Amino acid sequence: MAKVRPSVGTREFAEAVVARIGKEPDSLPPVRYAKSAPKTAAPSRPVEVGSVERRLVGADVFLYDAQKDAESLGKLLEGLAGPEFELTVITNRGVKVYPGGFPETFTTEHWRCRFEAPGGQTTPQAIRALLARLEEGGCDWIKIENLYSINGENAFSLAYGQ
Repeated sequence: MAKVRPSVGTREFAEAVVARIGKEPDSLPPVRYAKSAPKTAAPSRPVEVGSVERRLVGADVFLYDAQKDAESLGKLLEGLAGPEFELTVITNRGVKVYPGGFPETFTTEHWRCRFEAPGGQTTPQAIRALLARLEEGGCDWIKIENLYSINGENAFSLAYGQ
């Protein structure tokens, strides 16, 4: 039969733990871990990386909007995208809701709106101008994430259903 021990408070428990540091258990078998391999020192100079071409290709703009549905938000954003961007997808809770989403999809007030440059490259200035148009259009943007390609390959994930 297991030994019954009295209940203790946080302070008493912590004091008991400290008193037993470095000791082996007396009621359970001790655990033995293999010694790990010695750690190697970090390289003393930067690692050489081949030629990298990084291009800014768009931005995911996160909006707060508790009033609109995906269809009305999408139509509004297409008009605000301007000639520099194309609204390629809107997701909500990780699910594509525009274009071609299902109206019965449960959505919240947090929307991810992906704007991509039709020419495959944009600038920070064009993204700032997009954000200004969104504000002027009554959109409450709460965060952005720039989208890049590296050596011609997307360095971002496609949305589910994109």
